[in-house]
Amino acid sequence: MCFSATASFVLGSALIAAGSVAVKKAKAPKLIPFAGIPMIFGIQQISEGFVWIALQTETYAHWKHPSILVFLLFAQVVWPAYVPFAIRMMEEKQVRKTALSIITGIGVGVAIYLGIGIFFYPNDANAKAYHIQYELSSQKEMLFNSQVFYFTATVVSAFVSSRKGMILFGSSILVSMIISLIYFNPYVISVWCFFAALLSVIVLYVVMKANSK
Repeated sequence: MCFSATASFVLGSALIAAGSVAVKKAKAPKLIPFAGIPMIFGIQQISEGFVWIALQTETYAHWKHPSILVFLLFAQVVWPAYVPFAIRMMEEKQVRKTALSIITGIGVGVAIYLGIGIFFYPNDANAKAYHIQYELSSQKEMLFNSQVFYFTATVVSAFVSSRKGMILFGSSILVSMIISLIYFNPYVISVWCFFAALLSVIVLYVVMKANSK
């Protein structure tokens, strides 16, 4: 996330609190995975707070690589598998549920592929101009670019859903992705996750709509 360790910790704590509310509001078990999205984002943002501390304080430099690993696991492994799965769990229309099952399979494949890159290739991070730039050597050395499949899992899945409010959720993440790519390209992994975390409050709206159905 851009800005500072303090901003990461504050946002992370707020998201965990918001996610707790969303989970408590969920009246059906099938809504809980989606309702938990803000909590997971919160944990991810807190992990980046530790990356900030490791980069800025020599005493805690030994935290750097473990913190980077945790953040990247959330950003590149958890989300492409978890988002379509959570959306599929909520779906009631069989045709759309089948499509979401396929997308979930794509997401799991992307998660495994990116996970291999995280664990078997060097990763690093540097703080530049109040942003964190993650350097993943796997993006240059592995066989193919997985961005289209990641996009399908994390964004397209929301547009396939028939749930009220899900189009807003997907559109918000799409807009945040475009802004990150255009204005914060070297820092897109960190900044897009920040925007997406802020927009995950829409999750509560979707859950409330699902409860009222």
